[in-house]
Amino acid sequence: MLPIRKSVIAIPVLATLGACANPTPPTITADQLTDIQNESSRVSALSASAPASIPTSGAVDYSGHVGGEIDGDVTGGFVGDLTVTADFGTNAITGDVTNINLIDEDGNPDQLLGGSLDVTGAHTGADITMTAQGSVTAVDDDGFRGSSDVDFELNGGFVDDTGTADAMYGTITGSADGDFYIGVVDADFYAVSQ
Repeated sequence: MLPIRKSVIAIPVLATLGACANPTPPTITADQLTDIQNESSRVSALSASAPASIPTSGAVDYSGHVGGEIDGDVTGGFVGDLTVTADFGTNAITGDVTNINLIDEDGNPDQLLGGSLDVTGAHTGADITMTAQGSVTAVDDDGFRGSSDVDFELNGGFVDDTGTADAMYGTITGSADGDFYIGVVDADFYAVSQ
């Protein structure tokens, strides 16, 4: 994950939005963000799993994080918790992204976004393709709460940590659109088996 710019939210004033909303306080600290970034860097450096070594049966639970730099009406960065299950018998991957926090340019968590994202996808050999979709809400500096629909693509693969295919890493592209627009500039995901 790259250094993150200041988080600024500009939500157009809409008649359907009420003023005087307060942002939800962040649920992570700057130190926890640093730990997440360090773990992302560690997992990104692991060796890719050999396609022939990928299990063909059973299911494994993975947990980690998504995060990176964003721009648009919301600028700065984001980080969220990623939890997925890979079913090696069907090749399906399902899960969610929760606890999504905005991050400012100084690396400080700014506010917790409302909502979560559903993760669906599959793997072919060691390659992983997933989508993360859902609605999130944020509060701007003027106290207006808005919501946007998120559509992220997560592409990557299984990597070998202490065993075979016991972690995953990849990049995130996509955007959120609605009351505010968010575009992913540079973001990634990682998860390790539990």
